[in-house]
Amino acid sequence: MKKNVRSPLVYYPKTINELLALYKSMPDSTLFAGGTGLLSTRSAKYPDFPGNIIYLRRIEELSAIRRSEGYLEIGACARLNRVLGIGEHVLKPALFNAIKAIGTMEIRNLATIGGNICSPYRVKSLFPLLMLLDTRFELRKQGSSRWVTPRKFLSQEEGRKPGEVLTRIRIPFNNFNHQSYIVTGDLKSDYSSALTFCCLASVQKENLTGLRFSAGFGNNGIFRARDFEETLLGRKLPVYGLTADPLFSRLTTALKTRKDEISSFQRVQIEGLFLSFIHQLNDTL
Repeated sequence: MKKNVRSPLVYYPKTINELLALYKSMPDSTLFAGGTGLLSTRSAKYPDFPGNIIYLRRIEELSAIRRSEGYLEIGACARLNRVLGIGEHVLKPALFNAIKAIGTMEIRNLATIGGNICSPYRVKSLFPLLMLLDTRFELRKQGSSRWVTPRKFLSQEEGRKPGEVLTRIRIPFNNFNHQSYIVTGDLKSDYSSALTFCCLASVQKENLTGLRFSAGFGNNGIFRARDFEETLLGRKLPVYGLTADPLFSRLTTALKTRKDEISSFQRVQIEGLFLSFIHQLNDTL
């Protein structure tokens, strides 16, 4: 231990109510579960934690994973590899691949899904997909709780308030029978230039009945073009010559209006990845 530096006190609540009471009385405390994000930013031999530490891993409810008829519910302290252990048939390909792309096997053995969502040190690589999946986050503090969308969670006005703790992630089951999650660039060392691309589609009797896609740019924002998605609904597959379709300009225009966050290279990437996904749909017929 460094001289003249007080070691933080560590608290071990066993229930969510105990946790919320502690956090209300000590709002400057560090919530600690896996610690991979926090410790990865510390270059000193002895990490200097802000405030006291509230250790979360003894609260069984925060690590619980439940499956109901309509959704999958994951406790915020569930380890990433444990979530992967649910299996691709339940998580579905896009979410399975998105979680598997986070860190190494060793990191995922420690890191929690809530830590990845809340961490200010990690790129928000799950958010573009969680938005498409209509995910909801439960935020609780002593005396109240609320559910928010990923977009609201990221906003300064509607996001996590002082004293609130992320407790559960609820992901509805979906009928998208074609899914893609792709990462370009390096999320670990140069996430400012990294791109995450997600696309979900429902095809029934050769008709495109559902389509959602989004892209994330490091921590700089998330792109989605709902108007463009709607123009393709009901199309009969195979779809060819999409770039020559005047409606494709809606995607190009939407990308250009975000030029402050999206480089020209990333715009080309997004268009190319989307067209590649459509070609994959054509090939399934």
